Amino acid sequence: MEFVELLRVRRALIWHAGILAVIAIGIMALAHSTTVNIDGPSGQTKLIPGSFIGWGDIAGICAFFVTIFASSLGTSLSRENSIRDISWTKPIARTLIAIRYILVDLGGLCIAFVTAFALIALVLVRMNFMPHADASVFIQTVLAIGIGAMWYGLLQMITCGMPPGGRAMAGIMWPVALFLIPMAQIPGAIGALVRAVNIINPLEYLGVASIGSSDPAKSFNPVGPLSLDERALVVWLFAALFCAIAVAVWPRQEA
Repeated sequence: MEFVELLRVRRALIWHAGILAVIAIGIMALAHSTTVNIDGPSGQTKLIPGSFIGWGDIAGICAFFVTIFASSLGTSLSRENSIRDISWTKPIARTLIAIRYILVDLGGLCIAFVTAFALIALVLVRMNFMPHADASVFIQTVLAIGIGAMWYGLLQMITCGMPPGGRAMAGIMWPVALFLIPMAQIPGAIGALVRAVNIINPLEYLGVASIGSSDPAKSFNPVGPLSLDERALVVWLFAALFCAIAVAVWPRQEA
């Protein structure tokens, strides 16, 4: 059964890599040595050609692209609902089918991260910036893939009981999630309610503004005073919870 999902993931990865490659080629063709201004929590940071950029910062940028890629995989169980009367006759537990699909998809997220990381690093080198290994690269990588996994799990949980048309949720969730972030600044009960909802909003954990911060452990934390380690743990716990709910709900539907 998972072979079908392998083919889907491969097709999605080809599109993902192709689009990123076109963007990277375009940037490298148009931008050579340039100065980059980054507005971070510690103020504006100016990066001039020859500056060193940590691998951890690159991994943090990759979180955005991994999350986008997760949108293309997060409705895999929903797609199977159109043929579940056939797929559920296979001599294998329905729960195991769901778990295998999720494991294949999570493997795809890891490959999407590596692809984005390599292309971003290539663009930076072309622009005469110097990527280098730093202490935060591991935890930033775990966090970046975890944010994508959390988005993936949330989408699976919402759509696993829907017909294949539930794939539209992958597009609907983006403007909703982005809209909720500034809404959290509203004072009073409404703002408090939005902040509570944003705890399960994966985009709240992106923290892209951490680039340029002198202390990665104290970088932009939109969900509270959490370190990078704590944010990485939280997003993976949510990802596991959402996927577990999807695995529990999906097999209980009527064929």
